[in-house]
Amino acid sequence: MSALSILLFVRIVVQVFISYLELYNEQIHDLLQPSTPGVHLELLDDKDQVHISGLSQAQVGSKDEVIKECAEIGRAHV
Repeated sequence: MSALSILLFVRIVVQVFISYLELYNEQIHDLLQPSTPGVHLELLDDKDQVHISGLSQAQVGSKDEVIKECAEIGRAHV
């Protein structure tokens, strides 16, 4: 087999997750998973990153899913 006859197939798999939150009166609310009383989401600062402990994530497969998810949550919180 020559080098020209060898085909290299590369498959890149990307997973995208979203979170959706509301910051109101210095309280963080998880809009993907409505919080129950007593659940406290904490803002953590780690060098160059900001992370919110306990914030839920949802896996999405396309930008249309992101738009749909955000629109549904937005309508529920108007």
